Amino acid sequence: MKRHAATFYLALVLLLTGLLIQPSSGRALSSGQKGQIILYSYGPARVQVTGPDGSRAGAELVGGGELEEIEGSDVMVERSSDRSDGWTITLKNPVPGVYRINVLGTGTGGVVMDLEALDSSGRGRSSHVFKRVKEGDSLEYVLDYSPDPKSDNQLKETAN
Repeated sequence: MKRHAATFYLALVLLLTGLLIQPSSGRALSSGQKGQIILYSYGPARVQVTGPDGSRAGAELVGGGELEEIEGSDVMVERSSDRSDGWTITLKNPVPGVYRINVLGTGTGGVVMDLEALDSSGRGRSSHVFKRVKEGDSLEYVLDYSPDPKSDNQLKETAN
């Protein structure tokens, strides 16, 4: 009897440990959500995402205003008087297809972009970019997004 109780206790501990120690990329999306793209950027640059249909989210590259044309987009700007603005662009339930990320240098320095593409199961693929820019530099990246859990969903730089 003690042997069965010890085996049961060990199985219970392993089950609970497995439930508690889940990777952060394994978080579940809310019911009905098909995926999500989150792009954070920081540095002397404006960043704009163009969806497969041509709608945009992020910064208006020339004027600097905010765009939320992509359905389900949310743009947050962290403004500061003593450093570069930080941009967070979130696309909820993004449609599959090619997303273009344009970066326009507004000064000289390092630009950081972190992208997390969550598939329909809530698992994420991360991309990290660090580039030095100067005012007027134009960079472009693409993300061929799919909510399919087997998708690559990696950010890739294009040749300008």
